[in-house]
Amino acid sequence: MAFIHCFTGDDGESYFKRDFELPMKVEAEAHLGPYSEAVLKTPKYALPDKVRGVFFGHQTESVGGQHLTPQRHYSITLYGAGELETGSGDKVQLRAGDVLLDDNLTGTGHYARVAEAPWGWMAIILED
Repeated sequence: MAFIHCFTGDDGESYFKRDFELPMKVEAEAHLGPYSEAVLKTPKYALPDKVRGVFFGHQTESVGGQHLTPQRHYSITLYGAGELETGSGDKVQLRAGDVLLDDNLTGTGHYARVAEAPWGWMAIILED
């Protein structure tokens, strides 16, 4: 499982930071409702960001070209594989379990392609 951050540098170019540490904290689960005993004994981690929505994608082929991210989000690959590429040619593969924080809101943008079809992912859209 890899954690990757896609962001815009001060020069306006898009970059990947590999082995990115997600800003997680141990979270109490009481406010979420009842859990099984096994889940209660497992540490849970929460991201400090507020979530605006969640959606699921299923791609069998690549669509679109170089683009910016319209809104900050986490993307978690569920199955298959995707590949992101910056304008400078830096590439990263996203496989099942990989987490991407996509912060590439300005600058040159990036490409997203299906590397292993079908590519299934979940996007967690964050509040501004």
